[in-house]
Amino acid sequence: MNEIIDIYNLIKKDSNTYLDMLNMTANENIISENVRNVLSNNLLNKYHIGIAEKIQDKKLIEKDGLAFQNLVNVNRLEIEARKKANEMYKTQFVDFRLLTGVHAVMALLLCATDPNDLIYILHPEKTGHFATVPLIETSGRRYKYIPWNPLNYNIDINALEKEIEEEMPRMVLLDSATPICSYPVEAIRSAISKETILVYDVSHTLGLFLSDNFVNPIQAGCDIIIGNTHKTFFGPHKAIMAFKNYEYGKSISDKITLTTISSQQTNQSLALYIAMLEMHQFGKEYSNQVLLNGKVLSKYLEDLGFEIFKVKNEFPVNHMVLIKQNELVTDALELGERLMEHNISINVKVIFGERMLRIGVQDITRRGMKEEEMKGIANLIYCIAKNKSYDTNLKEKVKKMSNDFKNIEYSFDKIIEE
Repeated sequence: MNEIIDIYNLIKKDSNTYLDMLNMTANENIISENVRNVLSNNLLNKYHIGIAEKIQDKKLIEKDGLAFQNLVNVNRLEIEARKKANEMYKTQFVDFRLLTGVHAVMALLLCATDPNDLIYILHPEKTGHFATVPLIETSGRRYKYIPWNPLNYNIDINALEKEIEEEMPRMVLLDSATPICSYPVEAIRSAISKETILVYDVSHTLGLFLSDNFVNPIQAGCDIIIGNTHKTFFGPHKAIMAFKNYEYGKSISDKITLTTISSQQTNQSLALYIAMLEMHQFGKEYSNQVLLNGKVLSKYLEDLGFEIFKVKNEFPVNHMVLIKQNELVTDALELGERLMEHNISINVKVIFGERMLRIGVQDITRRGMKEEEMKGIANLIYCIAKNKSYDTNLKEKVKKMSNDFKNIEYSFDKIIEE
């Protein structure tokens, strides 16, 4: 029993130190208090089955011969969240039930393609996701890698056009795991047949759709966008699947109901609905600040001697800052470890065969940090990089900066408190 209590206290300690850290991993975000609260409310273990498209004021609702409690107010919130999501993403149908981004890919492969169908995907070393090939092979589909142009770090559309002359794919899946720049969706759409399904994984950029400079894949020609909801999108660990066409989306969603989803976690779904409404309300201001913070931090770091990954001499336009190894960063993994020791949480990832520091600004942006704080963070990273040993003073500076920004912005927290 004492061992269990000790472990619980250690987990509690880890949780309590969160605001002492600058969380700058590219694949995490902070949720609002209102979103956090519904994750542990009394609806936690209630069944929430299917998709709500209209309100039924019955106490019991029946689906496929099973009658269960009708969560009327949960359904109201879901319908409103779906309406706002369709507005933001320029889609006609959204399924909120997916558990993760990988689950979304799995469900889509099983329900939108058939065994032996050909799927074009991105190579894992060329920004693709590591899990896509095993999912395709396990489900009995075939795959080819989308041709890549190493000079501009993007898809080689001319090579793709020639390849698909041999066999038109059933699906083109842009399974982006490290978005460097926007893929040429319009050109891909023009090259493939009308029957080929064009899918864009927007897990990293789902929270940036409302920014002034974002290219919406749906408007550019995609049929479906999928993505998890905890990176630039400030929601719980879940995923969505959104469709350009209502009838097609509803048909795929109905198949998903029969194959890969039965019930859903009601608390996680509630959290996602609230986060979706927050994004609709505050997403434009938030996403513009994320992009500005990323650009400003990149420039400050570059001025201090760090080599920042660029495409055609331009910083990537998203939430990420990629720091390459050079005289200042001789070992990215070792520097990543020292940054963690000083309470700056980051990723280290091999990208295009090179190990890089991968930094995200979405979490600290949501805590209210802006351009001036980016300058301070760049200086802290520089000092940690130059000083090869642990420095208590530097760690205290990080903790102070983090504790100066305890509130969560771009949320309903203050509105509901009032």
